[in-house]
Amino acid sequence: MRHTWASWHAQDGTPLNVLQELGGWESAQVGKYDANGHYTLEVPYADPTELIMDILRQWHHVEVLEPAELRLEIRKEAELMANAYK
Repeated sequence: MRHTWASWHAQDGTPLNVLQELGGWESAQVGKYDANGHYTLEVPYADPTELIMDILRQWHHVEVLEPAELRLEIRKEAELMANAYK
């Protein structure tokens, strides 16, 4: 997933360990920058419920890349949200 706000912090010189603390990411999570400068975070999880809530809290600033099942679940929730504002 891409965290725009984390990229902004990193561009301003915020150390990676501080970003992990700000984002609430545990050490089992792996964060890195891709070739385009996007921050990619790999998050291990067992139950997607809390993770989905965390992702939706970031609105359009993040994108779930995989797994496909989680990406689909986020899409469904985003569609429900969009329909509420029609």
